Amino acid sequence: KNPPLTGPEVAHNAHILAYMFRPVAPIHEYAQRVKRWLGLDKVKYAAVHIRMTDKKFFEYTFNTKQFVELLVTNVANSAIRTVFVMTDTITVLKELMVLQTPFDFVWQNEMRPEAGITPTLQKSERSSVRHSVEWLADIIIASEAAFFLGSCNSHVGRVMISLVAGR
Repeated sequence: KNPPLTGPEVAHNAHILAYMFRPVAPIHEYAQRVKRWLGLDKVKYAAVHIRMTDKKFFEYTFNTKQFVELLVTNVANSAIRTVFVMTDTITVLKELMVLQTPFDFVWQNEMRPEAGITPTLQKSERSSVRHSVEWLADIIIASEAAFFLGSCNSHVGRVMISLVAGR
């Protein structure tokens, strides 16, 4: 069970992570360009992080449909209709495209594998820098969402709790 967002543990981490995740200007500008390109600068949106490649066989991992059901339960009665998706696999994006939901799903155009390691990380140091910039942009965009859904089996979910609490 996670502590409440007003708890001292979260407040402590929020300050540390807000400091650590302060992006340099070019990364922040890139994230804002992606946000505008996706149309997220004009709407109230939710964000979801669905990690599957190396976590999909853990017994406590939700599948894509379960994440969408949680979104419907928590967001469908609000004005939010756009959901920013963070994922490590194109399989999740394919699944989202065929599910019947009240949401429009958008995501950053990144290289994603069907399974295993992200292809950009296999090739070169330059590609891993690109991947890091894309990942940081995802974090910035998701941290500005009106609602975030993720799991704590990934560092992203744990970081997001603190970043949202720090807002």
